[in-house]
Amino acid sequence: MSKAAVKKDAKKTFARADWVAEARRVLVRSGVEAVKVDRLAKTLKVTRGSFYWHFESRQDLLDNVLEDWLVQNRSDISEIESSWTSKTPSVADFLRLWLRAEREVVTFDQAMRMWARQEPDVAVKVQAIDGDWIALLERLFMSRAFSEDEAIARARVMYFHQIGYHALLLEETLTDRIKMVEHYNRVLMSEELDEEAKALLADLLKHSE
Repeated sequence: MSKAAVKKDAKKTFARADWVAEARRVLVRSGVEAVKVDRLAKTLKVTRGSFYWHFESRQDLLDNVLEDWLVQNRSDISEIESSWTSKTPSVADFLRLWLRAEREVVTFDQAMRMWARQEPDVAVKVQAIDGDWIALLERLFMSRAFSEDEAIARARVMYFHQIGYHALLLEETLTDRIKMVEHYNRVLMSEELDEEAKALLADLLKHSE
């Protein structure tokens, strides 16, 4: 196929983001081994030439899928950090993301962790993001006057709790989970929910029932 034909086919059909989105869906459903150029082209009903108009290789596509996950996490972390410049850190800042996370976000995160177990380079980047989240949680606990060591321990436990919650595939409605938050908070933070968190949960309950 000529370059002109490839260009016409690619522009007429799918953009780079469409290939990344489909690769992400396959990663979630079947793992990284299933992310194949031929399979994606067949699903999208386009030629392999269309793929190579947008990407240099399969690895280039996989790098874009990884970057998609990294960008989302960095954006979430940055959003929380920015909010703390004008207010006291609150557990609500994390609950707002964790409780509102759509199923596809959760399954993508789980798929990334499975991929990281197979690829050392991916594992390094996933671990770096985990480290950034834990450091942010440490700041939350430090704002409550916990010692540095205790803040680190509590931050890790809270983060492990969140990751494990989805990994266990618990059969629980959002309403039931929200109703448990105050108890988790008491165990993890040794305090009652602050007013910002209470307002957030009340709003989420109102829209979940």
